[in-house]
Amino acid sequence: HVIINDMAQVDAIGDFFFSASALSAASVDLSRRGISQLPLDFPGYEKLECLYLEGNQLTSLPDNLFLQCPNLRWLDLRNNNLQSIPPNIDKLRSLVAGH
Repeated sequence: HVIINDMAQVDAIGDFFFSASALSAASVDLSRRGISQLPLDFPGYEKLECLYLEGNQLTSLPDNLFLQCPNLRWLDLRNNNLQSIPPNIDKLRSLVAGH
C-alpha cells in the first residue's frame, strides 16, 4: 500500500489528472491509494463525471476542485478524514456524493 503524501507524488497525481483529461476519460478511480493530499492547484477537467477517492487519507480537498470539474456527477469520499468540503460544491447541481 503506497502512501502518497510527498510533493513529487502529489505532482504525479496532478499529471495523472492532466493525462486523463487529455484522453477524455469521464471517470477516475483513485480509491484506496493512500493519498493524503490532492494538488492544491487542481487541473481543469471539464469532462470528468465520476471521481472515486474512497479509502484514502484525505483531510481536505483543493478549493478549486469543484470549479475545475464542473460536470462532476458522482464523488465518492467515503472512508477519508475530511475536516471540511470546499463551499463551492453547491455549484455542482447534478452531484451525488458518496458518504
